[in-house]
Amino acid sequence: ATHGQFRNERVLNEDEIATIVKWVQHGARKGNPKDAPSPVHFPGENTGWQIGTPDLIVDMGSDYFVEDDVEDIYVDFKTTFSREDLPKDRWMKAVEFKGGSTAVHHIIARPLGGMAPGYDPVNYADGFGSKLKADTEVSWNMHYHKESGPGTGVWDRTQAGIVFWPKGTEIDHVITTESLG
Repeated sequence: ATHGQFRNERVLNEDEIATIVKWVQHGARKGNPKDAPSPVHFPGENTGWQIGTPDLIVDMGSDYFVEDDVEDIYVDFKTTFSREDLPKDRWMKAVEFKGGSTAVHHIIARPLGGMAPGYDPVNYADGFGSKLKADTEVSWNMHYHKESGPGTGVWDRTQAGIVFWPKGTEIDHVITTESLG
């Protein structure tokens, strides 16, 4: 049973589910490529960022190697925006995280936000924003998960891309986050 509808919810209706089940039951054959729709193009696909070209890209501060024998591990990093990166306080309009390896399961990067499987980038509506202050320290809580074993180790240097509102934009609704933990 469901209780309400969630923002950005991705669900199939009963007819869509029945169509997929029937297709699988009949061997899941590939259709005629000529009947396929045109490829979907997503915003920012040429930049690698769904939010478009970020005004600022930050990372967790150093490369980290997730060892071969690791299946699950939580690792914390801290970085601080330099005055060169962020000379003045700015209002964030959008933020997107890009895991630097296949081992990244989820990220909490206070005060930027976070990312978990299925998350979309954060895009604030007009009049909404989160202030990023110069000299802000970012606490990166990284959760890595992968199959363990010889040769499975990977390097990671996760990034966050930030788009700022243009200078002078009126922010009527200040977004802040607090940890419940």
